[in-house]
Amino acid sequence: MYPAGHRRETSLTSVWRRAFRYRAEREATAKALRVREGKPIETASRCSDGGWMFDETTLRFSREIATAAPDTPMPLVLRVKTAADEAASSTPVSPLQGRKIG
Repeated sequence: MYPAGHRRETSLTSVWRRAFRYRAEREATAKALRVREGKPIETASRCSDGGWMFDETTLRFSREIATAAPDTPMPLVLRVKTAADEAASSTPVSPLQGRKIG
């Protein structure tokens, strides 16, 4: 029923950790999309003991959210390109010549 080496978690603690991590990841995605559109973000979070920081290229949550094994703890950090960055880096290239146009 379960893969070899898998331990079935019955603790609600791990379920709550995953739920809060998921909520923070959704919040990060929404904030990153606002940055890409050139809109400001709110530094406040739905998480009462954390907040968001943005330094023009990196969106970061102020603290780590605990995870349970077998999950790998990963900080909430996103590198974000703004719309202006995208426009500057996407200069059209001629497929025949392989040179930049413009």
